Amino acid sequence: MRVPLLPESRAADDPVSDVDAEKMSWAHVPILLGLLLCVIVTYYPVMRATYGFTDDYYDLQDALMGGHNLWRHHVSEGRPIMGIMHVVLFPLAGTVDHLGWLRAINLASLCVLASAIYFALCRLGFASALAAAFSLSVAALPCFQICTAWAAMIAVPSACAIAGAAAWLALTLRGDLKPTTRLLRGGLAGVALLVSLTIYQPAGMFFWVVVAMSLLTVRQTVNTAIHKFSSCLAISVGSIIAEFITFKIGTACYGASDEQRAGLTRDVLGKAIWFLRRPLRNALNLDVLHPSLDFAIIAAVFIVGGLVLCFAGSWKQRGAMLGIALVLIPLSYLPNLAAADSFGPHRTQVALTPLLAFYFLLALRGYLGALQSFSRQSREKLLLCVVSGWAIVSAFSARHNVVKYITEPQSIEYQLVKSQLQKIDPADAVTIYFIPAALSDRLTEFFCYDEFGTPSSFKVWAQEGMVKSGLREIGRDATVVKVVSVTPELLPQLPARAAVVDMRQLKQFR
Repeated sequence: MRVPLLPESRAADDPVSDVDAEKMSWAHVPILLGLLLCVIVTYYPVMRATYGFTDDYYDLQDALMGGHNLWRHHVSEGRPIMGIMHVVLFPLAGTVDHLGWLRAINLASLCVLASAIYFALCRLGFASALAAAFSLSVAALPCFQICTAWAAMIAVPSACAIAGAAAWLALTLRGDLKPTTRLLRGGLAGVALLVSLTIYQPAGMFFWVVVAMSLLTVRQTVNTAIHKFSSCLAISVGSIIAEFITFKIGTACYGASDEQRAGLTRDVLGKAIWFLRRPLRNALNLDVLHPSLDFAIIAAVFIVGGLVLCFAGSWKQRGAMLGIALVLIPLSYLPNLAAADSFGPHRTQVALTPLLAFYFLLALRGYLGALQSFSRQSREKLLLCVVSGWAIVSAFSARHNVVKYITEPQSIEYQLVKSQLQKIDPADAVTIYFIPAALSDRLTEFFCYDEFGTPSSFKVWAQEGMVKSGLREIGRDATVVKVVSVTPELLPQLPARAAVVDMRQLKQFR
């Protein structure tokens, strides 16, 4: 019978000397430093550039005014810890020019997540070079491009890492532990997951990515895998209920910021079809911002076939493990599936896309494991070459996307606002009329959701913050200024000396 190309786990009774353990720990240092260096180089432009990104302008303006609306918004969406970070950190930044420090926090947060994935895979028996390459591939996914380049997504990758730690604790609830130890670990896992959910609910679903890493790679019986999955499910249900109570308290205190997000879906079939057509299709395309349905279908078939080959045991056992793998897919996107709102941008896929990326890795391992004409060492080297190539392409793609669709166009847009404000006589700046850019005025050939290529001034809630941030940075008082959004058709009706910021000029910089 063919032996699947799975990582070899060390037996529990296999003695490891202190010297060997120390050597193994020091061996991780250069590889880990190389991984972190690649992540930092990939995303360095987000720290260097001066820009805000849609919600950043509103969040900064409201935070400088006390942050009351900002706090209400996050609490009413069940994200009080995110609200605390916004209310505290945005005033410390103070200006758009200093938002780079908040994005540096996001980048540090992503480095934490990449390191956590690396050590988790190494702990599961993956070769360190392969673990590093895959970790870089995950860090370069579009969902993390947004989470790093957008100051408003403060520490979301860290929330993913916290959820992963919760899963790791949940997976250690063995039957041979003392009841008090099991209770303590389970409680810590539940609290950690709740913390992640109250930062950003989709990030909490990274819990299932780590569950998949453990259940689908460690050689164990199907009954053992189901038992571990059940324990994780019980802990997640408790945390989700606690998060739902937190959410309901927030909406009771401050009202719902969005009725669609606040409500639960009643159209289960329609939601399932939407999930297949939009988020799942996008996630199966991995790094591609132009998702293709044909590629998604091919990728799905490739994953299913590779997973069946990767799993060990009888066909019945492989089918059971495949069933667990498939169940984890909707679980990784549960908050968005449960909500009545059907809007699934890349930032909501911080668990779904990494999960499918891991399935790609296992599928590759499964297909290579079937090549019995090659030695095990040759197959492992080939797998490393393929995943390393994937990581390199992903890193270059991530840097390109971040620069072309976020940092450059957003920086130009903000400079355009400031240049027009400098031409306005301060005496005429009591009321500033703002003509937003249309989507057709964008600097890029395409846009993707409100994340890649969309002008910030297109968003109504960002316009006041853009103007007042620009006024402060050119040394003018923004507290008494009123910003009024108008359409181009109303331009002839404005007063003769009206102060106008016309963002339709943005298209001139293409």
